[in-house]
Amino acid sequence: MAKIKMTVLYKGKAGNASEMAEAIGRSQQAKIDQIPPAYNMENQKLVVICVEGGKKADSDVMKFISNLNPNRVKNMAIVCIGTEYGCVDEMKASAEKLGVVVGNVKQVEVKGGLFKKGKLEDAQKTECVDWTAKIVDSLVG
Repeated sequence: MAKIKMTVLYKGKAGNASEMAEAIGRSQQAKIDQIPPAYNMENQKLVVICVEGGKKADSDVMKFISNLNPNRVKNMAIVCIGTEYGCVDEMKASAEKLGVVVGNVKQVEVKGGLFKKGKLEDAQKTECVDWTAKIVDSLVG
């Protein structure tokens, strides 16, 4: 398995973002933490951010991204879970303005009902784990 210095972060109320972050983090033996993380990002080749979608990005996520240092975080990938992905453009633009490369975005559709949150399926987690592995492989070297 390819090994680079990376962290998987998550933010979301329904539990899908943390569930996805756990799956990705375990597969890459990476640190997993919620946003805001308990520590500074240092020398990270890749930070994967798992969020639950919305029209606008979460304020904690935007604050975290706006404080990223491109000398410490080189690349960012975004996993957006839900049916609304407007927040992704906002997150990506903020990171790229600082000089952090956002080369990969994965949208995972999870539909819920009026009173019921949608649930991630194992196949969706596997798809994102494989997607992350390809990103890691592309950054090794």
